[in-house]
Amino acid sequence: MTDTGSGITAANLERLRDPFFSTKPEGNGLGLSIARRIAAAHGESLWIESTVGTGTVVEVRLPLAVPPAEPRDEQRATRSEERSH
Repeated sequence: MTDTGSGITAANLERLRDPFFSTKPEGNGLGLSIARRIAAAHGESLWIESTVGTGTVVEVRLPLAVPPAEPRDEQRATRSEERSH
């Protein structure tokens, strides 16, 4: 996600992922903290880059899901027999 807002200062950027840190009076400071935990649970992290006066880029990169291998013929037969009982 990219925006063209005012950007984030270096001091605030360091604290941005901390739970309950917000620069907004109405903010609760949980959005990026929760997003970071979700990404970490899937083996990745949140990446944030910001330049004051230019804007901010936030990326979540998740690992590519690999489909499970097809079972061999004897495994298919065993599973079919188990389901029929």
